[in-house]
Amino acid sequence: MTTNKPQSVAFLTVDHVIALHTEAIRRVTPTEALTITDRGRLEAAVMQPQQTFDGDYLYRSIIEMAAAYLIGLAGNHPFENGNKRVAFAACSVFLEMNGLCLTLSEDQATTMTLRVVRHDLDRDQTVLLLRDFTKPL
Repeated sequence: MTTNKPQSVAFLTVDHVIALHTEAIRRVTPTEALTITDRGRLEAAVMQPQQTFDGDYLYRSIIEMAAAYLIGLAGNHPFENGNKRVAFAACSVFLEMNGLCLTLSEDQATTMTLRVVRHDLDRDQTVLLLRDFTKPL
């Protein structure tokens, strides 16, 4: 789905991402802290996919926007713990909010997220990988 002009894209909010983070921590490692170490970095990562210039989205497709959530949250490291988990969850939930779903296995999702964090995948490569593993709901 390509979308240059702002229209009916469902975006995540900071509160959505905080809720995803809380759920991921409580489900996987319930003793870890839920601390937000840098709210500004969190807000920047959440707002990144919504950026426009001259009335057009900078990220021209839903998949590019999903990649921006993944890369931004993983790279900005706004939480004390669980940044990779929330980055992938935000990417996946955003796609679902917009009528798409990922078909990655858990191992593939983990590998992709780690490759993003280690900068083994750049933005374009991440978009291509997500595109290969995304289908309509």
